[in-house]
Amino acid sequence: MKLLFSISMPLFLIACASSSTPPPTGRYVESVRDFISVNELPEVDMIRHYELTSYLYVNKYFVVMPAGRDHYLIEFRGPCDALRRRKWTSDMIDIRVSARVLHADHDTLRGCNIDKIYELTEPQLVELSTLKPVLEV
Repeated sequence: MKLLFSISMPLFLIACASSSTPPPTGRYVESVRDFISVNELPEVDMIRHYELTSYLYVNKYFVVMPAGRDHYLIEFRGPCDALRRRKWTSDMIDIRVSARVLHADHDTLRGCNIDKIYELTEPQLVELSTLKPVLEV
């Protein structure tokens, strides 16, 4: 019995530790997260949109979405490679709650779960674009 316990306990601890480990990210993803923290970007629950015609691909975890005169930085729960491969079309929003509102924690873009939405000012948008030579569209 002691042998079984001594073998199973380390395996249990390893399993617990690995489940709480954040997903691996690159240096650029971390620089965007630092940008959010340093600029204390306000987090919003939803974006009201009328005509979404484009987005700016930042990296596999973030996109910038214009909504009227405002811009929002959307963070996904995990990597979202689907947005990099396609040009923007209106059917990319998977409507979960409302056709004119995009909610954090409820809605998805092309199957990628939206985790958080941050409001960006024009100067912050310019600063974000300098973290990498060009934001990929």
